[in-house]
Amino acid sequence: MGSEITALTVLILMQMVGSLVATAAVGQVVGAQWLLSSRNDEVSYRGSVGGRLDRARSNGFEAIILFAPAVLILAVTGTSTQSSVTAAWVFVGARMVYWLCYAADLVPWRTLVWFVGWLALLWIVVTPML
Repeated sequence: MGSEITALTVLILMQMVGSLVATAAVGQVVGAQWLLSSRNDEVSYRGSVGGRLDRARSNGFEAIILFAPAVLILAVTGTSTQSSVTAAWVFVGARMVYWLCYAADLVPWRTLVWFVGWLALLWIVVTPML
C-alpha cells in the first residue's frame, strides 16, 4: 500500500471519528430527541461548538472528494514521488489542525491552515503532470 493511500485511509478514518464528535456536539445543543427525529423542524446550533464542528464535518467531505481521486490517480499511474507523499501527509495534518481550529473558533488560523492543505492538494494534483 502506497503512502498516499495510507494518508487517504487515515483521512477517511479521521473524518468518520470527526463526524461522530460533531454529531455528539450538536446533540449537546439540540438534544437527543432532535437527533433521533426526521429533523423536519429547523433548530439553530450554528453559533455553538457543535455548529462549527458540523461545518468542519461538511468541509471534510468536500476535501475527501478532491483528495481521494488525486491520490488514486497517483497510485494508478505510478507517478508517486517523495514530494507527493509529503504533500499527502501535510494535507492530512492540515485537515486535523483545521478541525481543531474550527472547533476553537480560531480566526484567521482556520483559514490559513485550510490554505496550507489546499497548497498540498494542489501539489498532489499536478504531480502526475510533471
